[in-house]
Amino acid sequence: MTENSNMPDWDDLTDIWQQSPEVDMDKMARHARFVWWRMRINFAIEVVLCLGGMALFGWHLVTGDAADKVGGTALSVAMLLLCGLGLWASCFIRAGAWGQADGTAQSLVDLQIRRARSSVRYMVVNNWGCGLGLLTFIYIYWSLIERYGAIDHPELTVANYLMVGTILFFLLFPFFTIPFLKRKRDEIARLEALAQQLVDEGDRPEDSPEDSPEGT
Repeated sequence: MTENSNMPDWDDLTDIWQQSPEVDMDKMARHARFVWWRMRINFAIEVVLCLGGMALFGWHLVTGDAADKVGGTALSVAMLLLCGLGLWASCFIRAGAWGQADGTAQSLVDLQIRRARSSVRYMVVNNWGCGLGLLTFIYIYWSLIERYGAIDHPELTVANYLMVGTILFFLLFPFFTIPFLKRKRDEIARLEALAQQLVDEGDRPEDSPEDSPEGT
């Protein structure tokens, strides 16, 4: 077995697989490797976008251009803070989910639990982000209407559709995530039950002779 393999030790777990035929550990291991890459790619994209946003809005504030933009200085400050919050969230969401399994079934299941919890945090943070996004885009929309003097101004024809569509998306997105969150929480419950089963079956390393009563 290679050092970085996510595959469990099959020989030690035959009885457990027979007792839990619904658990496809080979599929779980492949999924763990896929998620390893996906996490890093998503994280890199999020960091680039957040840092880019902070640089853009920070530049507008430093040069004084923010006052001439839609929403003025207040919006630039808000967007700068939102980008900073997004950068923090990218790290918070994935806390504890970066590692790899060490080749045992227990470590693989524990890793999957941490990553499933990370997926729940990701969606919850995005739902809260939708609330902030909703307030931000309502303010942008109001600033556009104020700038052009009327909601039916010809210059706002396209903006009206875009803004209304975006606001509806932010309103509805949290409701669409309910099935995903339920599925992930059910998955966590199943994985925690499997982890406990592995403990009960003695998958964890045994105490060394020095630590055992006979070794004292």
